[in-house]
Amino acid sequence: MKLIFSHANEQPVKTMRRAGFVDLVGEEHFRPNIDDAIAHARELIAAEDAAKEAKAA
Repeated sequence: MKLIFSHANEQPVKTMRRAGFVDLVGEEHFRPNIDDAIAHARELIAAEDAAKEAKAA
């Protein structure tokens, strides 16, 4: 399971950074807007599907 955050406000992100949450989730999963978050989710799904297909072949 992956979490993707869209348009997170600065103060909560600072708190999540200090707590190590951003490192745990991954900086790349914090996106500036919903369109970018959806595009990122689609990229992740495509990569997982390609990995599954390669493994099955």
